[in-house]
Amino acid sequence: MSTRVPSLRALAERLRDPLWLPVLSALFAFLAFEAATLGSGETILVAARNLPAGTSLTAADVRQAHWTGKLPGPLLRRPEGRLAVPLAAGLPLLRSAVRVGPARSSAGGQVVGIPAGALLSAPPLSAGQLVSVYIAQAGQAPESLVPLAQVAPGGTGASVALEVSKALLPALLAGVAAGHLIITATPQE
Repeated sequence: MSTRVPSLRALAERLRDPLWLPVLSALFAFLAFEAATLGSGETILVAARNLPAGTSLTAADVRQAHWTGKLPGPLLRRPEGRLAVPLAAGLPLLRSAVRVGPARSSAGGQVVGIPAGALLSAPPLSAGQLVSVYIAQAGQAPESLVPLAQVAPGGTGASVALEVSKALLPALLAGVAAGHLIITATPQE
């Protein structure tokens, strides 16, 4: 029994068949794509589950993920601080979404009454609910004024009472004076 190894010329003749060319092209394109994605991107922290605003971040709230796209801002490198905005599962933890520092205490907050005339929009609110306040100016996108406030008891149909930290009080008072405020409720899990 003779075992004969095909020559390179015979192999080249078989590869000249027009059906092999698309298959080889697709294989090389796939390999090039996979090689390009292996070297790009970085490992970042993302939300492990849906997180409401005000959540004190711990290692259980985050997980590491490989991110290949462009990120919209600087990242948080370790789980610390409180979320200023709600964060959906799988989204990156940006520094702008987290407030680092001591938690706001109820004793350190100030209650401000926002008259209905200064509001463009506000959902039905109840005492203790967490909200964000935005200001809308003509021709511009709404701008975050107070990323996290709490609805205080004592609001009437003509006003909304909000408890804010002393640091955010001047911004809120300036927004009330300017009018055109939008209050959004922070989703609770």
